[in-house]
Amino acid sequence: MLYLVSAWLLVQLANLIGGALSIAWIARFVLAMMIICFPLALIFSYLFEITPQGLKRERNVVREHSITAQTGQKITRITRIVLVIALLLQIFNWVR
Repeated sequence: MLYLVSAWLLVQLANLIGGALSIAWIARFVLAMMIICFPLALIFSYLFEITPQGLKRERNVVREHSITAQTGQKITRITRIVLVIALLLQIFNWVR
């Protein structure tokens, strides 16, 4: 979910900057890169887990020492912050 919200935010930002600088292709380029990289992000998130020691392979993490719940809460907070920023940018775009 964080990837999708971040991708949407980046496309909106590229559209805003591209419109201001008369570079129409930049939003399409960013969108294409987000679509191409999405399967890679899915594979990466399936194979790895964030631990206090950094990224580790999912199969190498002991379930009793997993911090998935704390990591999920952090990702939820980040997603909400990015969503608020995206909504503010959209409101700015509507007003402009």
